[in-house]
Amino acid sequence: MQHEQRVIILGTFDLFHVGHLRALRFASTLGTFLEVGIESDDMCMESKGRYPVISEDHRAEIVQNVKGVDSAFIYRNHFYEGFIGPKNYQVLAWNEANEKPRHLAFLEYCRRSGIKIVPIPRTPGVSSTEIKADIAHNCRFAGACNV
Repeated sequence: MQHEQRVIILGTFDLFHVGHLRALRFASTLGTFLEVGIESDDMCMESKGRYPVISEDHRAEIVQNVKGVDSAFIYRNHFYEGFIGPKNYQVLAWNEANEKPRHLAFLEYCRRSGIKIVPIPRTPGVSSTEIKADIAHNCRFAGACNV
């Protein structure tokens, strides 16, 4: 019987794109059980100054249905230890490109707890922020919308 290796990955997953898909597929190879934490709409507003385009419930449903994802949940605060500690994760798949000062205490908590932090390979030229900017640019150029 194989020992369970629990993996967690956190993200907003707005405007789900190939970069998200590749990150989740990569994370699923790091263990035997992949759980995905999805940032709530209110947390996104607090941390990024805007709400996501896709609602938290829809983002969770999309992510939950990606092959290799065993479980998904919406997290509503930055007290990561509250949901990391009790679940006994062995691996955190982490997007270093999005690392912010508010994440430092969380990453240190993971290190102290013996959770292995594995960087997620980036998909060059693909991000929800870039997609939103492209949409806004194209709408303005075509005069089709007022973004």
